[in-house]
Amino acid sequence: TGQILWEKIIAMPEGSSDVERMADIDANPIISDGVVYVAAYQHNVSAMSLQTGEIVWKKDTISAFKNMAVDSKALFVVDDNSDILAIDKNAGNILWEQKDFHNRRLTSPAVVADKALVFGDYQGYVSWISLEDGRSLARTKPSSDSICVEPIVDGNQVYVLTSDGSLTAYQVE
Repeated sequence: TGQILWEKIIAMPEGSSDVERMADIDANPIISDGVVYVAAYQHNVSAMSLQTGEIVWKKDTISAFKNMAVDSKALFVVDDNSDILAIDKNAGNILWEQKDFHNRRLTSPAVVADKALVFGDYQGYVSWISLEDGRSLARTKPSSDSICVEPIVDGNQVYVLTSDGSLTAYQVE
């Protein structure tokens, strides 16, 4: 019928200047196991019931504008400083934080084969980290140009597009 079932305000503008009051939502919401996960620039990552819109948990200390990724246990967020966080999907606790890529202008992350998180950066590197603890697993550089878009995952294959138009495919074992 097109009737509104529920509606929630995700980010409230605050501050004295226009920049401080910016409450921007650029990341796509994710739906997993009956929960909607949303991220906003200016400190808000939240989980809400898909049925009722009620807040399950909220982290108002994390600011993000990239798309997130999810697996069976965690929500993976690249914050506005390019630090990566794994957040427990159900409770909202931070499971681990990876700061080795600080200020590297990371792409959105993608989950590969329930084993790794993969993402690119502005110097053309593709990095792979463990889903369990965020430790580095591998790093490659398919191009000297930046990687600006999220890697695409198809089964055990990962496709990475660089800003010079090169497409690289990886096989995950």
